[in-house]
Amino acid sequence: MSTTLLHPRVATAFYGRFAQLRPIQVAAIEPLINGSNVVLSSCTGSGKTEAVTAPLVSRHWEAAAQSGALFLIYIAPTKALVNDLEKRLSPPMQFMGLRIGVRHGDRDDLAAGSKPAILITTPESLDVLIFRKDPALAIVKAVVIDEVHLLYNTQRGLQLSVLIKRLGRLSSCHLQWAALSATIGRLSDVRDFLFGAGNDCTFIEGQSKRAIDAVVKPVVSVQAFNSVVDRMLGDGSAKLLVFANSRRQCEELASSLHTHSRRGSSVFAHYSSLSPEVRVETERGFAECKTAVCLATSTLELGICRAALGRTTGN
Repeated sequence: MSTTLLHPRVATAFYGRFAQLRPIQVAAIEPLINGSNVVLSSCTGSGKTEAVTAPLVSRHWEAAAQSGALFLIYIAPTKALVNDLEKRLSPPMQFMGLRIGVRHGDRDDLAAGSKPAILITTPESLDVLIFRKDPALAIVKAVVIDEVHLLYNTQRGLQLSVLIKRLGRLSSCHLQWAALSATIGRLSDVRDFLFGAGNDCTFIEGQSKRAIDAVVKPVVSVQAFNSVVDRMLGDGSAKLLVFANSRRQCEELASSLHTHSRRGSSVFAHYSSLSPEVRVETERGFAECKTAVCLATSTLELGICRAALGRTTGN
């Protein structure tokens, strides 16, 4: 099966660069185009975002282009992931002539004039929009929940389940949904927890495992850490994402690399207490460098396209 069920413009926008679609992308087209709900699980880097977004855009974009209304809300659990998704989805949306917007604690595109057709947000920001009965929610037609394993069977997920039901009452349209993750056990449990066992949906399960070349090695000093970084980056054709346990540790290791490593100009630090502008600039700088090191707390656990990384490590 190819992209024949997608609108030709949508197929070109999302998949025109690729010789063929991945299996989960093919599997998601028909149920979503036909209005079904979907729970989709597949390994990191398998194209889950495009797998659900392309059919939903194909189903609704012409009406949205005419009305200028918000039709799709894409929910992600962290600000960094929201920012990364905006960068990922902006090119196909621009090709379609549709505006994409962001709403989280650092940014509110709904308050910046013309409304986006697609809004990427966090559960907490969605709560704010629903509480104030934002007019933009009046004809929302679809919701996507990314990295759903972080919400399943948690208080935060239970709150999101309530929010989706409230959103369904605010919208004048039937609300279609899709839930995505790389790590789900039983897909039906996600449907039951977030949407209720009575909700009809299609379960799509792709490849769930990917080989990892893992080495566990104690690093006993900052000097030893610098040496390990230099060896892992090798000839300068890779990136290294290092997770630290605290902001202080991020700063100490980044300072040491700046001072003692030949890669000082491409060393970044990322943690929650940085200003929004600095965090965004850090994410942009790390993404644009051919070779770089980023020291981060859990703020970047979900906010980086792992396919673009050479190696990941913890400290």
